[in-house]
Amino acid sequence: MEKGRTVVSVAEERARLGKTRGRLAQAKGLVVRHPEVLGGEPCVKGTRIPAYLVGALARKHGVAEVRAAYPSLTPQTIELVALYVEANPRRERPRQAELSKPKAAVKRGKAKRVRLD
Repeated sequence: MEKGRTVVSVAEERARLGKTRGRLAQAKGLVVRHPEVLGGEPCVKGTRIPAYLVGALARKHGVAEVRAAYPSLTPQTIELVALYVEANPRRERPRQAELSKPKAAVKRGKAKRVRLD
């Protein structure tokens, strides 16, 4: 690199891009959607494990922690699913969990008088 200039090797970048594109194609083959499995949520092929859960856990805790939680997944599978999740972020608004939905408002009225004898 000369002073004040940046040199980019196009051949190296093409090779790196080709390798990443191949891994992404593998990752797309590992993630499947089926309307009858978890409501169409993307899952790891052959399991009922949500792909976005695997990706989030891998990003936050690492491959070893995901492997401990899901021993049926190989480290390579975890890395590829995490790559898929990174390349395909969710576009829709996430579904609310049943417990976090607001409860219906309680009607308030006059308090009933109770007579104590």
